[in-house]
Amino acid sequence: MTMDFETVPARAPRSILERFGGQVAVSSAIAFCVGILLCIGSPAEAAQRCDPSQPWQPDRLLTGHDTEVQAVAWSPDGSKIASGAEGPSLNVWAADTGELLTTIATQARVIASLAWSPDSLQLASGAGGGAMNTIEIWSAQTWERIGVLTGLDGWAFSTAWSPDGSVIMGSDGGGRIKFWANDTGTLLRTLSGTPYTDYVWSVAWSPDGSRFVSGTGPFDDTVKVWDADSGSVSYELRGHAATIYSVSWSANDRQIASASGDHTIKIWDPDTGTLVQTLSDRASPVLSVAFSPDGTQLATGSLGGTVGIWEAATGSLQATLRGQGDASYSVSWSPDGKRLAFSSGNLLEIWSQCL
Repeated sequence: MTMDFETVPARAPRSILERFGGQVAVSSAIAFCVGILLCIGSPAEAAQRCDPSQPWQPDRLLTGHDTEVQAVAWSPDGSKIASGAEGPSLNVWAADTGELLTTIATQARVIASLAWSPDSLQLASGAGGGAMNTIEIWSAQTWERIGVLTGLDGWAFSTAWSPDGSVIMGSDGGGRIKFWANDTGTLLRTLSGTPYTDYVWSVAWSPDGSRFVSGTGPFDDTVKVWDADSGSVSYELRGHAATIYSVSWSANDRQIASASGDHTIKIWDPDTGTLVQTLSDRASPVLSVAFSPDGTQLATGSLGGTVGIWEAATGSLQATLRGQGDASYSVSWSPDGKRLAFSSGNLLEIWSQCL
């Protein structure tokens, strides 16, 4: 049976999605290491064997999940990577060595979203079912749960910390965007992200925290730019023909990117609401998008399992990373922009950029 991708949530269990074949091995040189880590080498070793003809090369392959990885987040200090999958287990890895630092038993049935606090001292995990659709807050020092944010209407599809760390924003399957005070866990505000009974799949703050962006679907299919103080919509951006699964705001504050089930990525001017350009992944719906820390590159993950690296200014495709797993629901850059972590089926892959 062939399932129409647009009829089910992108992060729904793979059992209800059509499986995609044609998996391509990353490298024949990958060697097994002790434990649950498949490794190629350290970042320094990767740099030493860098092939100028291949701008991106595989660095590490982490195999700590039994189900598809739904969310990946690199800590702002660069030391850790968090990954969550279809199940309650949340893994935290050492970014440089690939060592599994801890596995946290959450209350979630699915970990739908992850976000680090700006100081890397806290980790937020958005639950899909099982925990009454909450966002759980964890200490990055003790890995104990230090807070639970409630009031969501459905899965916590997206979680984002304000740039100053004072507010946590979360979006849900009930079409709402909610804001909590980080210090008290108090619900500060609830906004309607769509006029329909719809999902708000993704939210992202502007660099200074004065604005944020949201992406919805499958009925509304719009990108909205919001004023954070007033909670009003500054621009409603239309042009996608299907659900917007992911949005990202560039660190230089010049661009917004949106990824959609219509196989395209659109780049917008946040100050005018103008569509700057449209990028196309002809083979597959695009599930995730993230600007590089300097705003010059864009990484996208697709249902087909490939990750695209694009030049943000021109929209040219610079590289296609072919992972060993299936769908890539989440992509996350290292703070220095030299590495990229992404989900690949039940795997977590880290690739290094040859500079």
